[in-house]
Amino acid sequence: MLDLPYDFDSLIQAGSMSGSSAIIVMDDSTDIVGALANIAEFYAHESCGQCTPCREGSLWMSKALHRLTHGEGRAQDADYLGQNCRQHSRRPHHLRLR
Repeated sequence: MLDLPYDFDSLIQAGSMSGSSAIIVMDDSTDIVGALANIAEFYAHESCGQCTPCREGSLWMSKALHRLTHGEGRAQDADYLGQNCRQHSRRPHHLRLR
């Protein structure tokens, strides 16, 4: 992925998308769970609400990550987050290319 050109067509061919077209660079001292919680909170707040997986999934992902970053994580949170990410990785109906 690091050698992949960052343009719409290249990302689509690789099975990805540019999303908000943002790149976040972190070094190895970054708390990845904390960074993910921050990003999830942003997307939960900024979701356009057009598709259910994003509208609902972003909120619930943010809640699960909040629990994990505040020492209140539940055993099922990791599985839930993985399931939620797999659901989000499917391209929503309004973004499918025709």
